[in-house]
Amino acid sequence: MATKGYQTYRGRMPRWKKALIAVLILILLGAGAFLALQKYQVFDADGIHLRLPGGENEPAPESAQPLPEEDLVIDVKEPEVQELHGRTFDAAALPEETFSALLDEESPVLTMKAANGTLLFGSKEDAAADMVRERIAGKHAVARISCFADTQQAGADTTMALMSVSGSTWKDPEGNAWLSPYAQSVTEYLATVAKECADLGFAEIVLDDVQFPDYGRTERIVYEQGQDSDESRIAAINAFLDAVKTAVGDEVTLSIALPSQLLEDTVNGTAGWDLSAIAQRVDRIYMDAADQTAADSARAAVSALRTDLAGEQFFVAETSQPISGGSYVTVP
Repeated sequence: MATKGYQTYRGRMPRWKKALIAVLILILLGAGAFLALQKYQVFDADGIHLRLPGGENEPAPESAQPLPEEDLVIDVKEPEVQELHGRTFDAAALPEETFSALLDEESPVLTMKAANGTLLFGSKEDAAADMVRERIAGKHAVARISCFADTQQAGADTTMALMSVSGSTWKDPEGNAWLSPYAQSVTEYLATVAKECADLGFAEIVLDDVQFPDYGRTERIVYEQGQDSDESRIAAINAFLDAVKTAVGDEVTLSIALPSQLLEDTVNGTAGWDLSAIAQRVDRIYMDAADQTAADSARAAVSALRTDLAGEQFFVAETSQPISGGSYVTVP
């Protein structure tokens, strides 16, 4: 066999391959340098320059240039609660309601969940829900929801109900059964109802019957031994309000209706009320007022609990006739 010479020895690489590899390496290094230095390129009237970190006239990074304190603006979104002039309507008659009784700038107020547990709307996807949306559209409507007084739900699921020593659901003097404010399942159920009302287009939700029963034969209610106290009841009501507020969000005004008698002694541990704590958790407080004088007096007392809000907006008087100088809702 003829010898092809030393140049064909398999352990040696041809010179042209070495040259090609060198060229490729130079191209890769150049591309890498271009990408690395690209962020330091400065374009001005004199052409293109490189301004390397630490170099002369290098501008400080934006993070090293804090805004003057007076220019810092923290945008905290709060619900825009306006003075309310409301008129109560029968929610059961909503399909035929024309709201012709509304005075100028009055809002319709409808009880969407009664104390017996009846809901005046179905699933948010059914025809009843569509009817509600249509009827209240553009009217800044207010929905009232009876919370822990709920005969239907208590009967349907006794694990959610306040039970009597007799083994049946406990009932108040009006014959209504009650749900337990201690039960997490109850909080979740009622928060869902409130959220569904908000989704229907109600601008405000008013919570009624937010309490432990403090009237009737309450001594017959069975509570877990050692777990019930005034303090635990107040904590349960406060936690419930926090949960509902989270459910409806800041776009919807969340209110609570309380008896004016609570102003005489702002804490009622039996019912689970601490008026000062409640005031920090809601956007409005509704209370019954016999006349203008009673409304003005109650407004002054309630407004003192939330000095960050105007009393004309924060307090709503429940009256038989419209009043002046503040929010009101006429009730039958």
